[in-house]
Amino acid sequence: MNVRLLRKRREPPPHPVLRMVRIAAGSSLVFLGLIFSFMPVVPQIPFFLAGLWLMSADVRLARRALMRVRIWGRQARRRYHRYRESRAHQEDCAHREGRERRQGHPPTDRRPDAAAGDDPGA
Repeated sequence: MNVRLLRKRREPPPHPVLRMVRIAAGSSLVFLGLIFSFMPVVPQIPFFLAGLWLMSADVRLARRALMRVRIWGRQARRRYHRYRESRAHQEDCAHREGRERRQGHPPTDRRPDAAAGDDPGA
């Protein structure tokens, strides 16, 4: 994890009232997300993310949690793209074999030795 991103920015400290308002609003949004997690109709993830985002300027724990969510999101996106690519490759191979069967061709062996037509072991 990049520790430099977790450090607080070098800005003058905010007004104490503004800081308390941000922490209170962020805490209430996280609490609403926790309550809505027990209700299947209301989406809770936006409340968690908004609360963490509001508190991340003042609370290190929220900043770290938001960073972990960003890292997890990137990893999930990469896994999804790898899955889609492998799935497309599988469907392409299945489609190609089905087309060869319909045309009456025997299934082809995709190895380079078999494509040359000679048997190196004989």
